[in-house]
Amino acid sequence: MNKLKYLLVALLMLPLAGMAQEIKIEDFQKLERDMSARTAKVKDVNGDLCALLKIETTEKGFEFSGCNIEKTEQKTGEIWLFASPGVKFITIKHKDFGVLRNYQFPQSIESGVVYQIKLSTEAKEVKIDTSTINKAVESKIDAKMEELNKKLALLEEMQKQSSSQKPKRIRPVYNKETFAMLNAAYSVAPQTSFGLTYGMQKTWGWYVSVASGLKFDALGATKEDADGTNDYFYDDNKTTSRLSIHGGAMYRIAKPLYIKLGVGYGVRNLAFTTQDGDCIKIPSASHSGLECSAGVHLSFGRMAFSVDVLSVGFKYSEVKLGIGYNFRIKEQKGE
Repeated sequence: MNKLKYLLVALLMLPLAGMAQEIKIEDFQKLERDMSARTAKVKDVNGDLCALLKIETTEKGFEFSGCNIEKTEQKTGEIWLFASPGVKFITIKHKDFGVLRNYQFPQSIESGVVYQIKLSTEAKEVKIDTSTINKAVESKIDAKMEELNKKLALLEEMQKQSSSQKPKRIRPVYNKETFAMLNAAYSVAPQTSFGLTYGMQKTWGWYVSVASGLKFDALGATKEDADGTNDYFYDDNKTTSRLSIHGGAMYRIAKPLYIKLGVGYGVRNLAFTTQDGDCIKIPSASHSGLECSAGVHLSFGRMAFSVDVLSVGFKYSEVKLGIGYNFRIKEQKGE
């Protein structure tokens, strides 16, 4: 425990010793033969030709103030400052190297003249007396370690108590159910069809159902035996088509038992094919329009069963049976 304490103290002290940065002017001189200021022709607000201060440095990110600087240009290995003639000093700032404040120019700054300033950034070691800080940090660590030991002791006591108690048994709880079902329907017309039903069974639930007789020729009949003489009646060419699309609501009246009511659209067509290839619909045996359904739904564990009665326009009726599977959303509950 003591080794851990002193290691933490050492790590905390590391940031207290380091290197500080410093900005220095190494050299300042007038460049008599340099015509850069006159060639650039930068003037100040008074219309006077600016002097050019060439600051030699490989670093970037400097800020300059304290003199009337009209223009700044970053060059390779140096920074050009165009300043009004007659300025006396300059302040140089940098986020990493600190501040060189109010540096006095050793020469007068003349209009149209170029001056060279060699700038250096040095690092110097800074040492801090950490004895007082060490004591404060050690005191803090001792307090934290004591608090941690108390928490560990409390945790161990809680674990002993929990191990002596009888573990709770976890059992699954099913809070919602969806179901999918295969259907088969029959009418004494006669007519047989098959389909699918999908829904959600809760206290109040819902379902959607589709079914077809798997033959669709009679749905596309373009002519009708309007006079009922059955001139086109050919037993070998008779065909029927069935289509049902509807949905509705379910209500649980007892735990396994639901009642169902639904509405939708239904078609049942009877047609004959003539020797000429025409498909002729028999109106008296063909019905389409509003489809109503009523029935019961039973749910036992993973299995679901249903019995429904369907009617198309209250003229054509059939009985539909279903068998399916319940998909349950499971939760865990302790006992």
